[in-house]
Amino acid sequence: MCSWGFYSYFLRVLFNLTPPPELEGPVKVFNEGIEASVYLVPLLKMTELICAIAFISGRFVSLASIVLVPVTVNVFLYHAFVAQDGLAVGVFLLADAIFFIVFQLKESSDFING
Repeated sequence: MCSWGFYSYFLRVLFNLTPPPELEGPVKVFNEGIEASVYLVPLLKMTELICAIAFISGRFVSLASIVLVPVTVNVFLYHAFVAQDGLAVGVFLLADAIFFIVFQLKESSDFING
């Protein structure tokens, strides 16, 4: 379920399907900092796309689950400390990532242990 969210968000950002909301306060400062780094947004969106494709295709799901953990933790912390109005989204994504890793614990441990 999480993969469709990452995939649709990637497409929305890539093709500028919806105008970005007007930002203010700490959210604006945070986003300006990320955009100033130049490389971070494209790296993040490509990571999300590759992992979403892995989830949708059913290949390398364990690897995609592990790769997305830092992304989902960051989404959760962003909503916990910067933009509290979207905390439910952060909680959902973090719970979904934990579920995938626990659900596929055997495959994930085989991947980690070689």
